[in-house]
Amino acid sequence: MPKARAANEASGEPVSRLRAWRIRALNRLLLIVALCAIIPLATVVREEFPIPEHRPAIIIFILIYLLIVSLALLRRLDWRVRAWGLLLLGYGAGVLAFVRGGLAGDGRIFLMALPLFAILLVGIRSGIAMAVLGTITYIAFGIFAGAGWLENWLVNPTNPVAPNDWIVSGAALGMLLLVVILLQIDYHHFNRGTLQTARQAANALAQARDMLDERAGELEAANRLLSERAEALAAAAEVARQMVALREEGELIAQFVRFISERFDLYHVGLFLLDEENSSVNLRAASSAEGQRMIGRDYRIPIGSTNPVGQAAQSGETQLAMAPMAPLPGLPATRWQIALPMQTGEQIRGILEIHLDEEEPPSKEQIQILQTLVNQLAVGLENARLFAQTRASLEELRSLYQTVTGEAWKHYATVHAELAQYQAGDPKAPQETWDDVFAAARQQGQPVTHFDQRGAEDSQHIMAVPLKLRGVPIGVVGFNRPPEDGEWQAEEINLAASAAERLAIALESARLFQETQRTLGEVEALHRASLAIVEAPSMQQAVAEIVQVAHYLGFTSAALTRITGSGKDGLPSRSDVFAAKIEDGQIVPLPPQTDRSIVSHSTTRLLLQEPEFVLVYADAADPQEAIPQDVRSQMQEEGMRSLVLAGLSIGGQPMGFLSIGAPISLSDTPAAHLNRLRTLAYQMGVAIENRLLLEETQQRARRLALVNEVASAVRATLDLDELMMAVYQQVAPIFYADAFFIALYDEENQEIDFRLRVDEGELTPPSRRPLGEGLSSVIIHENRSLLIRNFGQEREQLPVPIVWGRAMPESWLGVPMRMGDKVVGIISVQSYRSNAYGDEEEQLLSTIADQLAIAINNAQLFNAARQRAEEERLVAEVAAQVRGTLDIDTVLQTAVRQIGEVLGLHDVEIELTLEDH
Repeated sequence: MPKARAANEASGEPVSRLRAWRIRALNRLLLIVALCAIIPLATVVREEFPIPEHRPAIIIFILIYLLIVSLALLRRLDWRVRAWGLLLLGYGAGVLAFVRGGLAGDGRIFLMALPLFAILLVGIRSGIAMAVLGTITYIAFGIFAGAGWLENWLVNPTNPVAPNDWIVSGAALGMLLLVVILLQIDYHHFNRGTLQTARQAANALAQARDMLDERAGELEAANRLLSERAEALAAAAEVARQMVALREEGELIAQFVRFISERFDLYHVGLFLLDEENSSVNLRAASSAEGQRMIGRDYRIPIGSTNPVGQAAQSGETQLAMAPMAPLPGLPATRWQIALPMQTGEQIRGILEIHLDEEEPPSKEQIQILQTLVNQLAVGLENARLFAQTRASLEELRSLYQTVTGEAWKHYATVHAELAQYQAGDPKAPQETWDDVFAAARQQGQPVTHFDQRGAEDSQHIMAVPLKLRGVPIGVVGFNRPPEDGEWQAEEINLAASAAERLAIALESARLFQETQRTLGEVEALHRASLAIVEAPSMQQAVAEIVQVAHYLGFTSAALTRITGSGKDGLPSRSDVFAAKIEDGQIVPLPPQTDRSIVSHSTTRLLLQEPEFVLVYADAADPQEAIPQDVRSQMQEEGMRSLVLAGLSIGGQPMGFLSIGAPISLSDTPAAHLNRLRTLAYQMGVAIENRLLLEETQQRARRLALVNEVASAVRATLDLDELMMAVYQQVAPIFYADAFFIALYDEENQEIDFRLRVDEGELTPPSRRPLGEGLSSVIIHENRSLLIRNFGQEREQLPVPIVWGRAMPESWLGVPMRMGDKVVGIISVQSYRSNAYGDEEEQLLSTIADQLAIAINNAQLFNAARQRAEEERLVAEVAAQVRGTLDIDTVLQTAVRQIGEVLGLHDVEIELTLEDH
């Protein structure tokens, strides 16, 4: 109920609030009646229930009370039902009071109070109805009393004078009086709240009227602004219409500058376009005579200069500036300069410069409209550029289509020589005549007619019509008929040309259908090959699958070369090689070769320039074949005569190449066969790239799991040496570390304590070095990680390293171990191959270093605490042994011996000094 009451009061509706008040009042009234009626009801029952004649009335009173209690508890009933229930029960109680007490009873009080309750709880009509009903009841009982009927019902025939009677009557009267007072107070509060709400509503209405007047003024100003913008938008629409009609960039620029200058009555308008070097903007169109002269002088403004045009070209934002005090050369009336950037996406293509001769600066709305027009110009220029590109592309495609279609039909005629010429019926004329007519039709590109006169019987009318496929000649069709049928008419020639055109389309469709079937077969075969490679359980098995597929094309070996390191010149120099070959019809996987030197430098250079290249070396035995000498030598050494190389990359970064070799020459191999081979090599490369990416992802997951493993390892021990060895055993395999060390920083002595050093699995004795030497000092001084990807290339920018292994590693990664902002040590992983570590490894090792720093700090604290405990124990033993004797000599000997053990000293001397007093 409190939530409902708050909601109704917040709504501000008087009807809803009145209903809520009536419900509250009804609940209170029922509760008061139920509580206050207990004492008088109990008194009446106790005194009058023993009298048999009074028991029916007592039972009726009890029933009325129980009904009132039920109405008080059943609050889910409709409030009007509960209100009328209370009124009717009150009326019944009043009637019963008249029956029992007459005028001396409480009936008059009930009949007096019920109309008031009805007005307050239900409404005026209900109150009137209860008043009428009470009046009728009162008149009826008056009649009954006059007739003598009432004497038979009265409990006390005379006026009651007993105290109990007064208590009962006083309780009923007090109850009704209390209820009436509470209802009147609550009703007064309700009326005051309603009045306050009405006043607030009136104030809100007045404020709304003021706001409406203010908005009316704003709308009037907005209408004036809209009318101005409508005129500007009409100009923008005109600009857009002209841009749609114009296609040439120069004409579009000139028309735009002229139109905007005339339409907005501008003093000077100039359009600058960005040059090819993106260093300055050049004036390409102008509306004034001075601007035209500036175009002739190739006027340009550097990007970023103090000129508003240069500033707008650099920032991409509109620039508004006052003209300098000295008049501009050729434009003396200029008062304001506006530079509007012309952008396509985020790229600035040019600047529109506007000079104004007005004293007042332009408004924001005017600048916004001009910027809108400039944006439209940018779109128009971009459309013009795209239109020119599209037209050039279409022309290029048309030329390419003609070339490809001509070559395709030439190849088709060569392969299917039996279909190169087809005839139906008797040609009559000799072959040389047909050849001449066909040649003329090909040359002229249109139908040619000829009358062959070799005799009366063999004479023929001949017609040759070229077969063209979208302008590309693919053949000639010829017709002949006897002389008596007459010469070829124009309608017949046109009909033959239409038939030839449809015939050309039908022939092209048939050829493409055959090509599609053949291509689908190839694609299906390549797809099966790719699936076999992808499903291979290992890299070695994937290469074996490559050999198995390539064997059907005449190849006998395949090798995957994965780049693992680079030399000083930046070229790949080290690699891992996975290879397989065919021997006696069986696939023989070759042992993998790791960290192998790359011989084919020409191939690696090409790999850096074009990571996804495909090369075909057709015949290494042919000296005229363009094969690099190092590649030719390697091919001859391995017994290969032909070789296909396909570059592999991940995310555009070169990572290796795939080589497929054959002992036979590919010089006479058809072009289609080589295309299939290139496609096969490319798909194999993609499949292998996916596998390498999967392996890299798995490796990354293992590295991330390393963090948890290291955390478990460092929690398992508090011994410092065991802790460092556990970290090495966890970290080295994941990072493929050839060398590893953990060093602690002794800040007090300014030294670095190399506690654990491992080179290629062998432990190196610990050592201490002063701070300031080697790469580790850089990490401590600068409190940052140090990553060396290729020491040979970066050594000039690095301090002189301290080499403690077999050689200086090519890859070196060291990260600080920190406690807060304080460096407590260093952890480093190293590899003898370059580019072994990157940003991801640096981040992972930094995470491990943070955990290790906490573990080392805990171990040091534990060792220090253990050492102090041991020292205290020994001191206690010394004290105990000294206290056990009174001999000074024995005391001194015991003290010297025990103090030496506690402090780890060889010589201890105690001197007693006696002074004179």
